[in-house]
Amino acid sequence: MLAMLGALVLGGCDRPIADYRYRMTIEVETPQGPRSYSSVREVTVTEVSSINDSSGKTLKYHLRGEAVMLDLPDGQTVFALLSRPDNADYSIGIAGAALLPERKDDELSYEPYLQRMLQVEGPRELPRTGPAVPPAKGVKPLWPFFVRFRDTADPKTVEEVNPDALGGGAYVKRITIAITDDDVTEGIEKRLQWLASYRGRKFDGQRFNNSTALSNRLSAGSFSSEVGR
Repeated sequence: MLAMLGALVLGGCDRPIADYRYRMTIEVETPQGPRSYSSVREVTVTEVSSINDSSGKTLKYHLRGEAVMLDLPDGQTVFALLSRPDNADYSIGIAGAALLPERKDDELSYEPYLQRMLQVEGPRELPRTGPAVPPAKGVKPLWPFFVRFRDTADPKTVEEVNPDALGGGAYVKRITIAITDDDVTEGIEKRLQWLASYRGRKFDGQRFNNSTALSNRLSAGSFSSEVGR
């Protein structure tokens, strides 16, 4: 369907593995009734040569898309980010956690697992947590990281939001993911017009992480892949 599986080529050239899109849908309960918000992202996977891997090959991933914007009835906007503070590449691998959470024994390599994942039809629910690797480390969060701005004109005012208490009595009920042919979502930079100016620097203006403040841990790439981290 959307899996564009590349044939082997000679001469050490890049080999396309897959090019697919998925929709993340966040269902929210509010005092005014249920609301649904979504964003379509595109993931491209390519096998490339690598001198750092014993096989001489490695996988390169590219993400195109943006955060899910939750425009709540009370006038606030909450953003479900592309990244998590503990996982910069969260949106690249999260589709599999919902669509195909477990690999078969013969899917030790990524490619056969990916082929089977892309054959899953319809939306599947994304669990809130999943097993960490190795399992002895417990569980890891699978839901996205939610934030809002106390002042949308000032990126330094970014703050974390609990999905169980988004504001105004609203809370996240469930999150689903589905493979789709729909266009990649665009438009977040029209809402946050200052976003492009934070390419390569944090929301507190610093270039590097030097504090635990959320404004020093987030940059434009958490909201839009087109702007970059």
